[in-house]
Amino acid sequence: ILLDIMMPSLSGIETCSKIRDIVSCPIIFVTAKNQTLDKLLGFEIGADDY
Repeated sequence: ILLDIMMPSLSGIETCSKIRDIVSCPIIFVTAKNQTLDKLLGFEIGADDY
């Protein structure tokens, strides 16, 4: 699954968390946000790659 952090209704972080509660599949963030804290949050919430 490819996600962006800055999605219109649910953020990519919230979406990733909800997906992780249901299934175990690869999640990759493809986003313009490249700050270290953004990356850490993505991996902490369950992303496989950023």
